[in-house]
Amino acid sequence: MFPGSISLPACCRETYLSRQDLQTESLPVASCGWVLRNAVVFLSALPILTAYFPYGVVFMTQNQKITHSVRDQDVQRQWWVVDADGQTVGRLATQIAVLLRGKHKALFTPHVDCGDFVIVINADKVVMQGKRAEQKEYFHNTGYPGGGRLRSFRDLMKTKPEEVVELAVKGMLPKNTLGRIIGKKLKVFRGSEHPHEAQQPKEWALKYSTKPKENS
Repeated sequence: MFPGSISLPACCRETYLSRQDLQTESLPVASCGWVLRNAVVFLSALPILTAYFPYGVVFMTQNQKITHSVRDQDVQRQWWVVDADGQTVGRLATQIAVLLRGKHKALFTPHVDCGDFVIVINADKVVMQGKRAEQKEYFHNTGYPGGGRLRSFRDLMKTKPEEVVELAVKGMLPKNTLGRIIGKKLKVFRGSEHPHEAQQPKEWALKYSTKPKENS
């Protein structure tokens, strides 16, 4: 057969003979026709590929990149300290949720807990803008009939200010098992002291700070 001519297979002969650019049943092959031989092999298998892949075949090139998913055992977690003194609850919670979720990392993977540990201090000094301090209420149910309970923002700040930050951050995390695992990395304290000095946490500067600047 080589190097004279290559006959098209019977399975695809009718398909290609119907085209205007192919009027014969054979394709000429040069003395070093390696490229043409591979092209004929590909064209012969094209009807089979079309049958198994009706939406097309994707070929990767050497310039294309593959997105890698980081594994849980490969994640390196750090400890950060965030000062909540004078910060708005919502603006503070969004930035904490980013650290817990791991979206500040280049290897962020949605289905893996790749975030860091966050220590929040001075939780008793968070604020709310406008009339939110008077209007904000927190609802929960004890699980018994008629067990609905409402707590205002001001009352919760007097009794459990840590829960204000925890509830705000919890609402910005996934509502599934992964979200509950991520939420355990949040440590909130009402004062400026915390018992996690052994982890050597670093201070995280909030990019969107709502603390009023002091007049010099």
